[in-house]
Amino acid sequence: RKPRILLVDPAGADRAAVRDELIGAGHQVVVADDAMAAVECLEQGPFDLVLTDLLLRDMSGVELAHYVRRHANGRATRVVVLSARD
Repeated sequence: RKPRILLVDPAGADRAAVRDELIGAGHQVVVADDAMAAVECLEQGPFDLVLTDLLLRDMSGVELAHYVRRHANGRATRVVVLSARD
């Protein structure tokens, strides 16, 4: 089975490049524009990895990581919080 990755990033160009790289590496990728969309995706099925930007419109990537941990229901979902800030 292909690993499922949830990519949470409001930035279109960067998001598309990361998505394309992950798909090219053989992963199944679902994209969400913000944390609320990510929560909806997480409620529909498990993910192996959540890659999230630190700066989201509706909550921080760190807050989203805490949400994933609280609602994992025993699943081993890893979360990586990224930032493009210098």
